[in-house]
Amino acid sequence: MTNLWSAIKAMSGSRFRQMNQILLIDLIAIVVTTLWSAVTGHFADLTILQSVSGWAFVTMAVSFVMLAVASERAFTSDSLRLMPLSDGKFYFANLVTSFGQLLYVWVAQTIMTAIGVLLGWSTISRELHGIWSWNAGLQTPGDLFQTGATILVLGFMVWLVIWSTISLAHLATNVITRFLPQFRQQVVSFVLYVAIIWLTIRLVSFVGGLVAKFSSLLIGQQDLGQLWIAILSLAIISALEIAANLFMLKKWVETVH
Repeated sequence: MTNLWSAIKAMSGSRFRQMNQILLIDLIAIVVTTLWSAVTGHFADLTILQSVSGWAFVTMAVSFVMLAVASERAFTSDSLRLMPLSDGKFYFANLVTSFGQLLYVWVAQTIMTAIGVLLGWSTISRELHGIWSWNAGLQTPGDLFQTGATILVLGFMVWLVIWSTISLAHLATNVITRFLPQFRQQVVSFVLYVAIIWLTIRLVSFVGGLVAKFSSLLIGQQDLGQLWIAILSLAIISALEIAANLFMLKKWVETVH
């Protein structure tokens, strides 16, 4: 357990600094956007919330990509792979570190969003009152708790599948190209990258379908059970991909830096 915790700490250092840099840039962008709205005379109750929301996607996308790159580099890093850990524990430490840093960014975004909501609450409360009086799907605290828990689990499983798919593509590329001449390595890498793009599009489409189901749930037309079936499907996919990743990591993936 001590070795596992040491590995997580070792992996977290550089990634934590990267996430702080991204959040600092995000904060600067929000301040500049808000000040520009004030200077041009367009400042309103929801201006800060709109600025936070407007930059949130960029911040999340950049942080996800940077963490994905750091995670994949860890598989071929001399200093990290030489830690006294089994491949399973190493993979777990890498996964926990990446998720922890991404969660850190999510929490920071949530706090900034909450500040924007508080500052624009007078306008937001009027809109929510109209929506709540129209919506008959969620009426009790129990409904809200069950729905919130389902959203959290669904979000985590979507992240896990996307993450394991990225690792699967990266490790498969690493393994296949080891046994091929230079020219064929480039061809195979190109084909695999095209496959990654296709898989990503399919995953996005799948997630979009889940979002549509959840939207129907909000107006009382769907059952939570349908979302839990989707969550179970994601769990099976991620388990198979992680098993394949661990097999390749143990048998063929070597350090290169």
